[in-house]
Amino acid sequence: MPLFAQFSHASPFMSSRLPKILLVDDTVANLQLVSDCLIKAGFNVLAVKSGVQALKTLAITLPDLILLDVVMPKMDGFEVCRRLKSQEKTKDIPVIFMTAVADRANPSYKIKGLNLGAVDYISKPIQLEEILARVKTHLKLRALTQQLTEQNTCLQQEIRVHHQTQQILQETERRWRSLLENVQLMVVGLDWKGDVEYMNPFGLGLTGYTQEEVLGKNWFNTFIPSSEQQQLKQIFHELLYHNSHTYYQHFILTKSGEERLIAWNNSVLRDITGAIAGTMSIGEDITQRQAIERMKNEFISLVSHELRTPLTSMRGALGLLKMGVYDNQPEKAKRMLEIAAGDCDRLGRLVNDILSLERLDSGQVTLVKELCDVTDLIQHSVEAIEAIADAALISIRVTPLSAKVYVAPDTIIQTLTNLLSNAIKFSDSNTTITVSVQHQSDSILFQVTDQGRGIPPEHLERIFGRFQQVDVSDSRQKGGTGLGLAICRSIIQQHGGKIWAESTLGSGSTFYFTLPANKASVP
Repeated sequence: MPLFAQFSHASPFMSSRLPKILLVDDTVANLQLVSDCLIKAGFNVLAVKSGVQALKTLAITLPDLILLDVVMPKMDGFEVCRRLKSQEKTKDIPVIFMTAVADRANPSYKIKGLNLGAVDYISKPIQLEEILARVKTHLKLRALTQQLTEQNTCLQQEIRVHHQTQQILQETERRWRSLLENVQLMVVGLDWKGDVEYMNPFGLGLTGYTQEEVLGKNWFNTFIPSSEQQQLKQIFHELLYHNSHTYYQHFILTKSGEERLIAWNNSVLRDITGAIAGTMSIGEDITQRQAIERMKNEFISLVSHELRTPLTSMRGALGLLKMGVYDNQPEKAKRMLEIAAGDCDRLGRLVNDILSLERLDSGQVTLVKELCDVTDLIQHSVEAIEAIADAALISIRVTPLSAKVYVAPDTIIQTLTNLLSNAIKFSDSNTTITVSVQHQSDSILFQVTDQGRGIPPEHLERIFGRFQQVDVSDSRQKGGTGLGLAICRSIIQQHGGKIWAESTLGSGSTFYFTLPANKASVP
């Protein structure tokens, strides 16, 4: 069997191409002898006679191994080796030095070559069998080294990919945990029996429980009102085994016993074998939204009713005039026009008050605050209402106070004017309305007191709501819209104050409101 065939069979790491050997020797006889031997053994041989030619050849092609004579003119083998090992593309090519016995006898000479990066020495005179054996050995070693290098590179790459995958998984888990822990939604994980395995901080805060108090507790027995437990257990079973009811809403019980309405999105969880493990549910507390929706519907109903009332009256009066019913009764016709005009005015006031209140409640009105003198605010309000008070034979007495408040002045004047106007409407002639102010610990207290008919106790809080009047006939008889006190409350609340009323039937009422005090003005 040819030598190369033996070599190729013993080295599966080599490619099917002929291994390329670069032979460098300034002795032509050596070149010819070694070249013939290597070619017969199945190698591809490039033979050059100097170190300079060797470097030029290496710039064009890269051999698998170099046989390099040491002693050569112009550039010896040591210099050639040094240059090869200094370049990235040639530093890993195995170099075997060929040297005379006299040179090799000097140990430092051999050490120098090895220190430069050579892998072996062959002594001269050359023994062809030795050359073939050493060439085959170092080619095998290089093939194994390359394989190990490639395997190590692949392993390092796999390690990097694994490390990156671990980092990605850890970052993904961190993000999900951060999302679950910071989202303003209730997140609850249940096992297949309905026991709590997880509840996020928002859910704990909403229910008032600690984590230790909820983990392992049965969700239905602990957090669901008794009247709904059986139905929700059935829904849970159908969710697990039929993937139905992925969205539903129901009430839950907090630790304090309060019921909160939660809208849920539910997902079934499975383990790595595909078996049902439980559920993960994300819930939104819609208790307040439902209350607001109910209030909105009530408000729309009230507004539509209040708008229809003057419109119906106007249409009736104008319809009678249009049909000519009062063509020959000018006084009654005039009265119909007065009714229509009055209802038209009331409708305008009603629309304006509704818009004002909506702008206040929605935050569309920007309160431009400034430092105001309390006495000046009261004086402006009294001047605005004085003519109406005089016409009703009602006097207004003011108890002044030296104090300042940081407010939007027009809105506070509007509040005082509304309170004074109400006091005048519901007071008898020849009575007195008193406006007074006093210091409190951190606020200024305003009081408007009348001597009118008073307010029943059950109406004292309701009168600050929209369209809430003590007597439904007041809107027609007194010209009000039922929104004045609601506007007052919104204004005072936006200033950080409070408003309320006290009353005794038959003796009169007192309306109070507070505004934050300007500390510099408090004695």
